[in-house]
Order: sequence, then C-alpha cells, then structure tokens
Amino acid sequence: MRVKRFTAPTMAEAMRRVREEFGEDAVIVQTREWRRPILGLFGRPYVEVTAGAGPVCGKPSTRLSEPPAQNSLLTPAFSASARDDRLELSGSSAPRTCIASPQLRALAQSILAKQGKEVEVPTEEQVRRDTLDAAVVLDQRLVSLDEKLGRLNSLIERVSWGQIGPVSACETDPWKMHLRAQDVEESLVDDILSAIRPPVSHLALRQQLIRRFPATGAIRVDNKGPGPKLVMLVGPTGVGKTTTLAKIAPGFTHPRTGQGKKVVFMTADLFRIAAVEQLHKYSEILRVPLEVVYVPEEAAAAIGRHQNADLILIDTGGTGQRNESQIANLAAIARACKPLEVHLVVSATTKSTDLADIIERFQVLEPQRLLITKLDESTRFGNILNAAAQSQLPISYLTTGQMVPEDIEVATSERLADLVLGDGGPMGGLVSISGGATDTVSTAGGADHA
Repeated sequence: MRVKRFTAPTMAEAMRRVREEFGEDAVIVQTREWRRPILGLFGRPYVEVTAGAGPVCGKPSTRLSEPPAQNSLLTPAFSASARDDRLELSGSSAPRTCIASPQLRALAQSILAKQGKEVEVPTEEQVRRDTLDAAVVLDQRLVSLDEKLGRLNSLIERVSWGQIGPVSACETDPWKMHLRAQDVEESLVDDILSAIRPPVSHLALRQQLIRRFPATGAIRVDNKGPGPKLVMLVGPTGVGKTTTLAKIAPGFTHPRTGQGKKVVFMTADLFRIAAVEQLHKYSEILRVPLEVVYVPEEAAAAIGRHQNADLILIDTGGTGQRNESQIANLAAIARACKPLEVHLVVSATTKSTDLADIIERFQVLEPQRLLITKLDESTRFGNILNAAAQSQLPISYLTTGQMVPEDIEVATSERLADLVLGDGGPMGGLVSISGGATDTVSTAGGADHA
C-alpha cells in the first residue's frame, strides 16, 4: 500500500489534495491537527492527513466515496475525523486499521437492551445540526484563542526587539488596572501605588486616596469681620454655576433648617439674559435680594448697599478658558470685591486634559476652592483626582442632579475616594449641606444644570 502525508490549513483542503493524489479509492489512515510555531510558541492550526491507496489488513477498506456505516456505535460527528469504527494499532512497521468486531457491537446492544434502551441511529438532519452546533462553538473558542495568542506574540516580538522591558508584576495589578480604567493619570497611579506597602489592599488604597482628596466642608459664615462674606463662583460655560448658587443659599436662609443668615445674590453674567432671569426667579422664591452688575465699580457699590448681609453669593457668566478678555473682565470684578472666596466650578464629565487647561487659565482669578458638578452624568471620576492633584485646591461641594436645593452635598475626602474606587455611586452617601433645606425649588426655564 502506498501511503502519503498531506498538510493543509483546513480539512476540506487536505481532502481535496488526497483526492487529487489517489482519487476516490483513497483510504484515510490517520488525521491530526498541529500548529506551526511562531517564535517558539503556538502558531496557526494546520490539518495533517495520512492517506493511501489499496486495501488495509487484507480487508476491503472504506473509500472516500462510501458513506459511514449505519450501525456504527460511534457518533457520526466523531466518525468524520476518526473514520467510524477504525482503530489505529501501534507496534507494526506501517500504520494498520482493523474493523470493530461484531461481538463488541452485540455486547453493546445487549447492555443497552437490559437497560431498556435501543441503539439509536441519528438522522442526517440530527447529524447536520449537531455538527453545525459543534462547529460554531469550536470557531468561537478558536477566535478567542487566536486573539490571545496574537496579543502574546505581539508582546514577545516587542520584548525581543527591545521595544519594551520585561513585564512587571505591577502590569497585572488589579488595582492599577482599576485606577487606569477610572482615567487616573499614569504618573499619579504609580505615585499612589508606590506609597502603599505591598500587597495593595482596598483599605490601604482608600486611605491613600483620602489623603489625596483635600476637602474644606461647607462655606462658613462667622461674622467676625466687618461686612458680609463674599463668595464668587467662576468657571467655563455649561457647568451649572447659577443652579449651584441656588442650591447653596437655602442652607443659610431656610426658615426651618437654615442658619437664619441674610444672603444676597449678585450676578455678573453679562453674556446671557436668560441667566439673569433664572437667578431673578430663584431670588423671588428664596426671598433673597438680587444685584446685577456690569462693571467693577457697580460691584463695589452693590456690596456697599448690603453691609448688613451675612453672605453675598456672586454668580458669573460662563467663560471659555481661552477667552482672555472675558477672564480679564472677571478678574477686574473679583479685585473690586475683595476680600473674596473664589470657587472654580468644573464638571465631572470634562476630560482630564481640558480640566488641566481650565485650571491653568483660571489661575488669574486666584481660586481657593474647586466645586465639582454633574456627578450624576459621569461614570468615571479619576479626572477629579487629577484636577485635585494639579491644582492643589480643596474641594467644597459636589452636585448630583438638577433638583434645587436637594442635589448638592458637602464634599468629603472619604466620599471622593469612594467615587474613584467605585464604592459610592453619584447618588449615594449624600451629606446634607450646612443647614440644607429639604423643600424643592422649581427649575423650570433654567438654563444651567449642576
């Protein structure tokens, strides 16, 4: 018998070559799958078929054109690769196969008969369906395996060419991967983890994050100095400064839960008429006086008219961080209002690179606090940690929705750490503002969302 080995990427291609070589009288002796190594590791799968022409073991052999034996005890799906009832015998000089004995089949049938079962011969439709189902599962596993091997081969090639160094244990650290997924900057991730003695635990990481998140608590009105305390909110457009101002005020003015302080609203929003109307609506509902100023001299005069107030909350127009003329105008008003406490209002949805630019360009206003809005619209909070690290400013308040005045809380280091760790959702662990009110103020017609 003449025997030859055929190698192909698929079984169909291998069988085509067998037919071309031996015709329809070819006999399949053995099939197996193997992989060609890449860089000494696994490669793509190949099929190897050993076939020959002529009878084997002195008995007529099953040809490629013959259908599988109908009385085979093996399933057709297995028979396709194992050649039904053939068994390869080792120890001889050439591969041989023998037909399964009738006695073995009779024994199997008698065992099934004693159990009240019959030998079921699957239909062609069952064979086709089972084969397709098995092929789909196998393809999915092969695709997943190919993807993993591809990444491994790429990594090995990069290491072999010196593009990267050996993979460190920190690359597989789940906490490092978590901080990266939260968009914490790479240098800050390394700095945080290097400050923790291994192994890194949830508690140790939380404590380290708490140290990185300074918080000031609510605005304090102590009445120690002459005149009112001045607090100005500044920041880019659309972050919700006006709505946030309306959320802060009830903590000082509400008749039941407030501190009984006299509060005044002042707006220097010269670019949006709707913003002035919105704050005017809030001032009517909260019974808080409102001053509208356009130039620094008017700001100084308005402050002089309310020397008996405890707190003046100053709203400003949204200013693009690259609009130098608008920022200069706000800086002039801020100088006229000193002594002044400036809160830089930024959104939790702003990406880290833009936050860094905002913090740098608003430095001319000398902010002393960060105020974070729109926590309810974000799923990652590492950018807040990046902003706190860059600015070195403590965080005063967090806002978590559009409801006035409920959706605001005093920032705490623990709450911020839990946000980054994923333990405190944007609506969880609320801390009421200083004397915060519980009544709801309608935000209909409001342009901002804090």
